[in-house]
Amino acid sequence: MNGSPDTAGQPVALVIQRRIADDGFAAFARWNGEVGEVLKTWPGFLSQEVVPPQPPAHVDWVTIVRFASPAAARAWLQSEVRAKLIAEIQRFFVGSEDVHILPDTGV
Repeated sequence: MNGSPDTAGQPVALVIQRRIADDGFAAFARWNGEVGEVLKTWPGFLSQEVVPPQPPAHVDWVTIVRFASPAAARAWLQSEVRAKLIAEIQRFFVGSEDVHILPDTGV
């Protein structure tokens, strides 16, 4: 996971890329909706955007989750809630996820 210096109160974007097996696309899309519902109550959560793959140029799913601070993003990443959600869909993962916490420029 790559991160930037912790600036309290500065919004960040948590960018997660992962490849999903072809037979898991529908399940993963539904799962992202469930994650979005859970995130609505997470402290510091601002918004979620899911970008599906567009082969052949882009084959990974990209999820952008915006948080009010780096601490809120890290708390979500390290939470038991997220770990349980991941366990529900992990069988469709191909390889590992790529996670970055970036300053949120609002773009």
